[in-house]
Amino acid sequence: MQDRPLESLLGQDGLMLLLSWIPQWTDSTAVVEMIKRLHVPNYEHARHYLREAVDCGAVESRTLPTFPSKLEIENTLRYMDEADQ
Repeated sequence: MQDRPLESLLGQDGLMLLLSWIPQWTDSTAVVEMIKRLHVPNYEHARHYLREAVDCGAVESRTLPTFPSKLEIENTLRYMDEADQ
């Protein structure tokens, strides 16, 4: 996704830049995932554990698995903390 500093993809201008890339990509999945990782609070920390947290019943998924709600992310982080103890 071009050689540019990560900071250039943050904030309002960064989000608009990322969104502008979507029509240019055959597979927009990578751009959408980058947007979530950069702009959705705590998504980056929880994303690898979302499926596990849902599968074991710690998180009730009410959204598409790859588009978790704020509550689902928070519950996944809580699940991760409890698993570490």
